[in-house]
Amino acid sequence: MKERVELLAIPTRVAHAGHDEHRYCGALLFEDLAGHESYTGLLALAVTGRRVSPEVCAVLDDVSCVSTVADPRIWPFKLTRVVAEFGSTQSAIAAGNLCLEEALIGPSACRTVAELLSNLSRDVGERAGDRAAVEAALLARVGREGIPPGWGVPFRDHDERLEALGVCLRRRGRTGLRYWALMERAVEALRQSRRLKPNITLGVSAAYLDLGFAPHEVVPLITALVQTVFVANAVEAARQAPSVLRRLPDRAIDYVGKKPRASPRSG
Repeated sequence: MKERVELLAIPTRVAHAGHDEHRYCGALLFEDLAGHESYTGLLALAVTGRRVSPEVCAVLDDVSCVSTVADPRIWPFKLTRVVAEFGSTQSAIAAGNLCLEEALIGPSACRTVAELLSNLSRDVGERAGDRAAVEAALLARVGREGIPPGWGVPFRDHDERLEALGVCLRRRGRTGLRYWALMERAVEALRQSRRLKPNITLGVSAAYLDLGFAPHEVVPLITALVQTVFVANAVEAARQAPSVLRRLPDRAIDYVGKKPRASPRSG
């Protein structure tokens, strides 16, 4: 007699495919979403399970635009192009995303900074407007945890992306919100005490927190919203497919190791 195996049901909130209508994260696909919702709104719904306002979508779009620095010399995009040279854009896009897992740049870095700002906000409480209180709390955390990814600008005097994001948010009247204002005080504190310059990671994290997203929601949202940088490189590289990225010329390779052994039978 065969042993009866009890299968456990795994609940899902993602979707249900019907006959004349489908559901997506609790909404009716054709009646509620089609013709009413944007792609950015669909992504926010996928991550949070709730629909967001057009204003929230507009800010997410601003963040995505100022983050669209797709220079092929940047290492994640360089890897994307190497993989795409073999003709597959999908594999190349996947490889580019995979190399950012827990990296010091990109979505994982933004999560780390969002957690820092969230903790810093709790540390100072009602004293968020007190520069001295913010500086003391921040330096205490830096002393315990080290310098977070939001500081440091290589090869240039400032991060132009952070300035561009500030311009966008000022136009929308959002630079006075709690986390952006807290971020600015934190920036000033480390600029004065450690001469450290802020980068875009700080601005993105503050903007997401001010929109009401939790730190753990930052990674999937940013990952989905910055795919243009990978797609652009993958598509171009797959079309070009130069052989130099598939096989290095022999003259560019030096062998370092033991000399080959002669077989006794060869004599």
